[in-house]
Amino acid sequence: MGALLLFIIVSLKGISGSISSNSLSDSMSSISSAIQSLKLIPPCYYIAMVLCLYVCVFSIINARKHKDIKTTILAGLSGINILLLFINFKTISTIQSLLSLDLSDVFSGKISSGLVSDAYNILKNPEETVNSLALALGFGAVVLAYSIYLFVTYYKKEQQTYETISLNSLKKTNVSNNQTNKKNTVSFTRKQKTIGGVVIALLLAMGIGYYIWDDYLNYTNIDLAKNISLTYKGISGEAYIDDVTNNVEYDKSNKEIADFVNSIEYNYSKDENLENGDSVTVTTVYNKDTADKLKLHVTSASKVIKVENLIHRFKEAKEVPKDTIALIKDKALTYLKNEYTNDYYETYRFSYCGTYLVKYNKKDSLVAVFKDNHTSKDYYDTVTTSTDYYYYEITNVNSDLNNETFGNYSTYKSMLKDNEDEYIKRDDDIASSLHNINSEITEDVIEVD
Repeated sequence: MGALLLFIIVSLKGISGSISSNSLSDSMSSISSAIQSLKLIPPCYYIAMVLCLYVCVFSIINARKHKDIKTTILAGLSGINILLLFINFKTISTIQSLLSLDLSDVFSGKISSGLVSDAYNILKNPEETVNSLALALGFGAVVLAYSIYLFVTYYKKEQQTYETISLNSLKKTNVSNNQTNKKNTVSFTRKQKTIGGVVIALLLAMGIGYYIWDDYLNYTNIDLAKNISLTYKGISGEAYIDDVTNNVEYDKSNKEIADFVNSIEYNYSKDENLENGDSVTVTTVYNKDTADKLKLHVTSASKVIKVENLIHRFKEAKEVPKDTIALIKDKALTYLKNEYTNDYYETYRFSYCGTYLVKYNKKDSLVAVFKDNHTSKDYYDTVTTSTDYYYYEITNVNSDLNNETFGNYSTYKSMLKDNEDEYIKRDDDIASSLHNINSEITEDVIEVD
């Protein structure tokens, strides 16, 4: 472990010296060579970290078994080294990610926002980063030196022990020692197998865990459908999708993700002859390979949108708003009073009869009807009275009709006639006469007020 950390220190020193000593003409080749050499450092770091964990675990086991202060110190040193290595794990991981980038990605700006952020955090305080990394690597060298010291010490002690033990004492205690050693060996082997299995399982778990994290968990969640909205053209029953907007939430500074989002296309379960109450499923179509490359996890790719608030024709009398009825009554009465003014000879007395919804195959009209009890005088002051019925029609009427949009609709005014083309004289003839105000075949006449 210590040797690997020393190798990292020497490699960094050698790479730095190589680049600084080369001329400008050789700078690019030096940088390329340095990058290839730097790629060896992260794997060595990870191996050293695993070995350090191994040293720490077995040092603790031996310290508990033999109660030796020197082994306890080794366990403490290796434990501290593990902590220092883990503190710098993010730095090494970021360096590895940067080294794995293609130069084309670097120059084109195709770097994930997370990697840019991690690199910025490292470069924000380079001295602190370097010092932290140097401390971890240097402490590994201390662990290495202390391990060599222990090895030499225990090796000499073992040789001295063998030299001081007589051959006779070894013979006398051979049988008992063999039995004891056999028991101890069997017992120790079991423990070692158990501990070794645990360590191997731990190492495998770390490796597999890192693989799972990097391939399945190290992703940025992105919802491609949450903010989809649709705009329509046309009235209910005949409407179609005019446009789709989608304000996807992501890091807008990342050009690569922005290009990915802008490349999204949309499919619709239904896009024409829409009416209020319909449900349209909008599905995003995106490049899954690009999403994987950018480490984007798409949490939602489709959205069901209910069609509502479309302009619609009135089907029943209760659907016509009271404000709309008041509007046509006011417009009709204003027209009649301006068109037919009272004087000495002519007197008009208009009274409201009702408002009707006249339905055709593809359009509707809203008609207000007024009765005029008319009085006229001739030159000899002879008085004549009559009853006439006037209608005021708004054509192609729908739910969008209001005071502001009134100018978008056509109007027609005249007197009501029956089937014989005679002017009607009774209230009972109003509904039937409304079938004759247009050349089209009337489907229904509904009194709304």
